[in-house]
Parts: sequence; C-alpha cells; structure tokens
Amino acid sequence: RLFAPADAAPPAPATGFDDYVFALELARAPNATAPGAHVYESLFVGEGALASSEVPRLEFVVSPGLFDTCVTDWRDWRARVMATRRGTYVRAQLAETTIDDSDGETLYFDWRPMPHGSQDARGRLLTWIRSNPAAENVYNWPLLQLRWERGMGARYASTVSATFRWDSPDDVNDMNLEQACMALENWVAWSEAPAVVV
Repeated sequence: RLFAPADAAPPAPATGFDDYVFALELARAPNATAPGAHVYESLFVGEGALASSEVPRLEFVVSPGLFDTCVTDWRDWRARVMATRRGTYVRAQLAETTIDDSDGETLYFDWRPMPHGSQDARGRLLTWIRSNPAAENVYNWPLLQLRWERGMGARYASTVSATFRWDSPDDVNDMNLEQACMALENWVAWSEAPAVVV
C-alpha cells in the first residue's frame, strides 16, 4: 500500500449489499432485579429492508403495540442485529445493544461498535486495514446506530432504523454503501459454513 501508485483505485467490495439478509431481535429481561436477569425473553424477530442507499440505513417494521410496551420501562430491553449471506447459513452479528435514552417518541440505543470477534487467526483486522478504501480506518471503526420510532398509535407498527456509521473518539460520520459492504466483508466475524450432510 505504501508503494502503490498515487492514482491507484481503492479496493472494491466483492459482495453487494443485496447479497445479505438482515434480521432484528428485540428482547426484554422479564425482571431486571431477579437472579438470572441476563436471560432475555425474545418478543420480536423480523427482517429488514434497505431504506436509504446514500447513507446505508435498514428499516425493520415492528409489531403494533410493542413500542408502547417498551417505552414505559425501556431499561430492560435489548436489540440484536444479525446478517446472513443470502442463500447460505453463514451469519455474523452486527450489533448487540440496550436502550440508552428515550424522549417518549423515539428510543435511542447505546452506540457500540460492530463486534469483530476476539479471535483474529485469519488476520481479519489486517485485511480491514488493507482493503478499507478510506484512510481514516486507522481511527474510525464501524458502528450500526439503532433507534426505534413510535408509530402513529398503538394500532400502528413502529420502526427500528439501523444506520451504518463511522465511530471515533471525537465524532460520528456517515458511511456510503461501498464502505458498508467493506465493513460487512472484512470487519465482522462470520460463522463457518456448516458441513453438508448427505
């Protein structure tokens, strides 16, 4: 990279955004003060769709009434977002976070960088530095920023949005679609493809 021609084209992702399927789980700890409160009860699982490609943003439509259930006691709730490569069983976790704040109309989830896994035997982080097309990868890391918007009422669905961003100690900036694809390819820890049983 140091000796590459100055006008060398940045690496491009090998996989398009449409090649992934995204799922959201919303869960609640039944009783935060009870022993074993870390065990969550899953109350919603749904598939998301790309709502904006300029700044990559997923939207998940959530069952009517669930927002109102949550907003009254939001501190015991957790969200997880998973990606799957379309047509495979290979998957990766993109976010696991809890609600940090609420204004009554929107629930704001805590900002936690995309997990990249504790094991890096394949040199995933070195691959990230080599292949990320932006020089700021040294001090920025991928973030999936979640917020939950109230619907028009208890009878209407609410929406969880998940936006791909760059996080750093000083700022949060937008990703573009290509950068989001690079993060999916080279940052997150993908599971192994299961063996085929004949």
